[in-house]
Amino acid sequence: MIFRDIVKKPAQDKKRDPKEISLVFKDKQPDRQTQRITGLIFIFVTACLALLIINLINMGNTGLALKKSITDAASTGFETILKGGNAIAASDFEKAKDLFAQAQEIFAGIQNDTWFIAPKTQMFKMNDPVFDAANALILTGRYIAQAGGIFAQAASRLHVIPRSFLIENQKAYDASMPSLTAKIKEQLPLFEKAADSLMKANEQIKKIPDSFVPAKLKERFNFAKEALASLSEAITGLKADMPAILALLGDKEPHSYLILLQNNAELRPTGGFIGNFILAETNDGYLVKNRISDIYSADHQLQEVLPPPDEILPANTRWFMRDSNYSAHFPLSAQKAAWFLEKEGGPGVDTVIAVDLSVVGDILNLTGPIKIPELSQPLTSGNFATVLSYIVESKMSGREDPKAILKSFVPAFQKAVFGHVDPVSLMPVLQSAAESKHIMAYSKNEDVQAFFEKQGMAGLMAKTGPREDYLNVVHTSISGNKSDAYVSETIAHDTYLRSDGRVTDEVTITRIHEWDDSAQRRLSSLAQTFGLPDASPKLLKILGQEANLQALRIYVPAGSTLENSPYNDVKLKFDEETGKTYFSAKMYTAPGRMKELKIRYLLPFRLNLDPVDKYLLTVQKQAGQENITIKKRILPDSGVLNYKYFPQNSAFDADGVWKFEGPLTRDMTFSSVWGK
Repeated sequence: MIFRDIVKKPAQDKKRDPKEISLVFKDKQPDRQTQRITGLIFIFVTACLALLIINLINMGNTGLALKKSITDAASTGFETILKGGNAIAASDFEKAKDLFAQAQEIFAGIQNDTWFIAPKTQMFKMNDPVFDAANALILTGRYIAQAGGIFAQAASRLHVIPRSFLIENQKAYDASMPSLTAKIKEQLPLFEKAADSLMKANEQIKKIPDSFVPAKLKERFNFAKEALASLSEAITGLKADMPAILALLGDKEPHSYLILLQNNAELRPTGGFIGNFILAETNDGYLVKNRISDIYSADHQLQEVLPPPDEILPANTRWFMRDSNYSAHFPLSAQKAAWFLEKEGGPGVDTVIAVDLSVVGDILNLTGPIKIPELSQPLTSGNFATVLSYIVESKMSGREDPKAILKSFVPAFQKAVFGHVDPVSLMPVLQSAAESKHIMAYSKNEDVQAFFEKQGMAGLMAKTGPREDYLNVVHTSISGNKSDAYVSETIAHDTYLRSDGRVTDEVTITRIHEWDDSAQRRLSSLAQTFGLPDASPKLLKILGQEANLQALRIYVPAGSTLENSPYNDVKLKFDEETGKTYFSAKMYTAPGRMKELKIRYLLPFRLNLDPVDKYLLTVQKQAGQENITIKKRILPDSGVLNYKYFPQNSAFDADGVWKFEGPLTRDMTFSSVWGK
């Protein structure tokens, strides 16, 4: 990372160099390299191409001229690899295999023509570093070509499997169908060979000293080395992930799922109110069970009276599965949902997945509009949530089955996904949803759970060190309406650094309820477009016109103490399950109004500012929530100086206050180094 210059010149008699203080960045994205293998090949090859040619020419300048044909051949070899990579990207695997084979022949020919530069040859042992470096680059090209050919061979057999999964699952499952998971396992030896070739290429490129690389190419060359290392790591990681992927597909035994469908227009700690759920099962790579159920139908089976958590109590004096997503630490909520399912007469499950309406909307952008018989107009990503809520909450299909419309929409949606969505285009949508916490997953299977955590979709509350700051504002809607769709939120987090090392935080949460006459007119116009009756006053209140009421948990480092708050109902508590202190409060925001909540608290640690110390803050995003702005400020006492900070797109104002402002779409980390 490159950091801003020191804001003020520090004193010269420091005991430690501030440069020795390292910053830990926890806001890096989950490792997605397994989905970007071909992209890394392209990047690496582009970087090495120019480097190899220049270095071959440099060899001629040392007194041992090489034929121009050799330089041209090296250029052709890398260009051929690049074409092979492009062919993989275009799913033209036969062409890719031919191109990579040609590249291997080219580099083998170069080695034959330059046998005299190979290190430790039998005839000559020149040990010239220039020759060694050139030889290493030639071998790098050859091993990449080998890996590309192997990968193309495996990909030609594997790329049809995701599409087969979608196509075949439009049909009724038949146990005689060929196993899709068996086809995957057949290709694993090829990935091992590709990993071995990439490892060899990685070893060769490490042999090239920095002094051999022209100055203008150093940055590209270093990036190439990192890309090759990442590529090798990605294929190795893919091999490590295979047990989890196969388990999810039901390889050795069927794998069962509880999929919680959450409405994030009514926020809950893991994304939104659970209105429906799907029970699914995979076997041999096929979806063999897939049934949607109304959460209330299941909850009606529970005879036992269970007391709910404090945050749920204002909304419901009994605890049911619909309120099982009580904790922002998703494994806890997932385990409780699975427990409730069994208590209410359902089956045990292996994996629990939570998705909200935002994910459905993003996928609808891929499927295109969906037409169902009950509606005169198609449902799109822009209207489906409002239209379905309008119909369900108005009980147009009768009080006995108000969610009948979902029995048409969900199968039609699944059919559109299975029949029209390219798995390649679906992956980035799911990755983005995981990063922004619109989809989360938990599994009893240890391999699968480790896979979810690696992919950044496990929904974990972050573990922080004893001298690290933390903030997580967790919402539980208790207003019984869908008004969160109309609420925007700003979280201001101010940190006061005292000269004695004490750290005080002040958090201000501002919520704006944006329902107004224009919102009501848009709703009315949409209803008319679909031929729906005018909304009753009661329906308008449910859909957003009524006040927004939240039970908040504001999580902070364990041991923090409340200094002051102008609000009497703020309570300091400790969450035994997550090991974090939190402030409990309620926020009531009327339509068209703004509401603010402010608390000031002392952190349980001090910074050692003599000479320097690191301040680290982790901010976690509320699952399911959208329209959040984070404002972060650090206000140091006079004489407290800054040396480094992150993120870089921040600045100091004229008063020496460090400021950052931006959308909170994922978990973030703020790091800085301070001293006296």
